[in-house]
Amino acid sequence: MGQPIKLRIFIEKSLKNPSTIKTELSRGGIEYRLPNRQGVRYNADGSFSGYLDPKRGNNS
Repeated sequence: MGQPIKLRIFIEKSLKNPSTIKTELSRGGIEYRLPNRQGVRYNADGSFSGYLDPKRGNNS
């Protein structure tokens, strides 16, 4: 499977997962994070911004 297809599948799973956390960002973008803290980000205009690696923090 090519990278664009894998990313599309990941995005679809992220958006459909009931445990996904949606965060509206201060500059108008939106971030979606799965329970494993991976995610995707969209710009204020709705365009794809990028894939998000898990956040590092006290829960690591």
